Amino acid sequence: MNRLAHALTPGLSALRVAVFAAAGLVAAPGVASAGTEIFDFEVPNQPARPEVVPAPVLNDRNVDDVATFFAARKASDPNATLAVKIFERINNPAAINLFNQYQVNYVFADYETAPSSGGPSQGNATTLTRDLANQLDDTSSWSTLKYGNFEFRANDSKTNMHNLALYPGAPWSTNLSDSPNVRSALFAQPISRFADLTNQHLQYTNIPYVTRFNNWLNPQLDNVGTTADGYQYQTTNQLLSRGDFQAQVLHYRMRGADTVHLFEPGVVGYTKQQMQDDAIAGWNLPQVQQVFENPDFELAYLGETISVGTKKSPDQQDLNDGVVYSGVYTPGEKLFVLVSNLTDQARNDIRFDPVDKVAVAAGPNDDFYLASIGPNDHLLFEFDYTLFGKKKRWVPVGDPTPVFVDDERGGIGIPEPATVGLLALAAPLLARRRRATHGG
Repeated sequence: MNRLAHALTPGLSALRVAVFAAAGLVAAPGVASAGTEIFDFEVPNQPARPEVVPAPVLNDRNVDDVATFFAARKASDPNATLAVKIFERINNPAAINLFNQYQVNYVFADYETAPSSGGPSQGNATTLTRDLANQLDDTSSWSTLKYGNFEFRANDSKTNMHNLALYPGAPWSTNLSDSPNVRSALFAQPISRFADLTNQHLQYTNIPYVTRFNNWLNPQLDNVGTTADGYQYQTTNQLLSRGDFQAQVLHYRMRGADTVHLFEPGVVGYTKQQMQDDAIAGWNLPQVQQVFENPDFELAYLGETISVGTKKSPDQQDLNDGVVYSGVYTPGEKLFVLVSNLTDQARNDIRFDPVDKVAVAAGPNDDFYLASIGPNDHLLFEFDYTLFGKKKRWVPVGDPTPVFVDDERGGIGIPEPATVGLLALAAPLLARRRRATHGG
């Protein structure tokens, strides 16, 4: 069992929603959220959920616009989180000076090497990321700033935040030959990629980019027309349902994510509002909040494998085989384990290993617990810390609870919607480009 303490990220404060008008972008009060804030790569011309932190694009040409936005946001809520996205080299000293004028909390850089990015070459992404860090580390924001670049891990080029892309369907995180079916590959393989990072690096802020589907540059998941008319994957039962996406988000939280950064929804007819709703629903599943709200909570089951079977030394099964479990607990009190099975086979051999050196078992004479789960199910198991004389056990509380129940797994998956709606907006804060690595 791998167990590492999880520290809440400082700086995630109560949020005020931003309202985008045709003439520009104006901060307005909203309802403060009791849950963790999330980020969304797109800056829509409509109010987002109050939990979503707006992060405008900052470049050499729109410094005044970003400054106006920051001022309005802080006037509405002095504790509001400030974040920006940066796509290109910053040469304007006024842009860097914003980090002295305001205590900026997050910088999400997105440096990509042209010409695949569709723009003029600006240099190597590693160099650009380091150069920006060198510019920012002389500002008053630097001491508490969370700084990352798309697909970089903390400590790459002076970053201090993990920003991996966990896109179901992307060629770097979805290899269909490694999983029983498409659906289980879309679900388990991004979690396995995340496990490779978080199992050893929980000391850094960890905000992955997530989506429900993104098959950009993946011919394995293009079964409509040809790549010339766009990557499209049509199916009756192999996409992740909205419930599956909610479960995936909770697995990320149980494995060390501090929050998530949403990209495109990725399914025809699936809106950004629905995506935000689903991310919040998964992150804030009510049953587990009692543990996450305890400052002493810790994480369990962070590895890239799960235990199976009844042997004294259990067999290990790779997450890519389609069954995933993740856990969170408060020492000496309560343990929750979320188990997901996106294969077509029921399982009755899923074994929970000791947590905090305490066996997970039904009673004092048992040394382990075997869980059963049906195909395409998500179950939440609850355990209480119990003493039987000198023996300690995590004992199950009733039957497991089905969660995130949603069998609607048909539809058309795409890298991004054909009509985004942002392209008609002229406001400089809403600058957007098509980027090969993000999709579309």
